[in-house]
Amino acid sequence: RVDLNAKFAFPFVCIIMCLLATGITVGIKKGRTLSICITYGIGIIFLYWILYSFCLSLGYGGILPPIIAAWMANLIFLCLGVLTILNAE
Repeated sequence: RVDLNAKFAFPFVCIIMCLLATGITVGIKKGRTLSICITYGIGIIFLYWILYSFCLSLGYGGILPPIIAAWMANLIFLCLGVLTILNAE
């Protein structure tokens, strides 16, 4: 059941990461270069993958329900993306 829910949840990563990247690029201040923004992006993707894998493993172990295990990382990063857009200058 976890894998079934994960197959529906994972395609939304593209939309969520685009939202998050938009918030980061809109909030670029003078002095930040493109390389720093790329580093932020790689770090965010890495953190997402760790959280996504951790949540799925909790779902496999029966600690979290399958639907929550598959969608939790998406919801956390969606909230983070909305916050970055709202706090952009």
